[in-house]
Amino acid sequence: MSDSSEVNQNTEISAPPIPDFEDGVPSVPDAVAEPALAPNVPAEGLSRMVTALRHRDFRLFWSGNFLSNIGTWMQNIAQGWLVLDITNSPFWLGVVGFASSIPILFLALVGGVIADHMDKRRLLLITQSAMMIFAFTMAVLTWRHSINVVEIVLLAIRLWCRNWCRAKI
Repeated sequence: MSDSSEVNQNTEISAPPIPDFEDGVPSVPDAVAEPALAPNVPAEGLSRMVTALRHRDFRLFWSGNFLSNIGTWMQNIAQGWLVLDITNSPFWLGVVGFASSIPILFLALVGGVIADHMDKRRLLLITQSAMMIFAFTMAVLTWRHSINVVEIVLLAIRLWCRNWCRAKI
């Protein structure tokens, strides 16, 4: 046993050298430390996500689409509220919701083909005009207290068709 203990005492175990890090973090070359930027994008100022807003046409399109979506959401809420107020029936509320979303099962493929073969600007003008007409129709019928749940269901189907065409643009 004395031979083996002498061998263990004479052998040195050396650890690999520890690199010299400043604050425990390895140094990174300057080329890797800077984030990659797209050409013509300023490092300061506008962020990369809003650089498209520098173009007037895109700003007009975006703001118009934003306002149109807000109007659509308001109309959807008003439709549901109106149905619930007129009928006080969860069934009819479900029918209106179903009527506004079911046509996508039947018309999605056809709508894509139509949108591909039509002028986008013209299709956008048609769908936005249809939205306005349907909204005014519902507003006038409601104001005159002559709207019924069947008319609301029909307007919900038309509203969906308009949204469907606009989404294909």
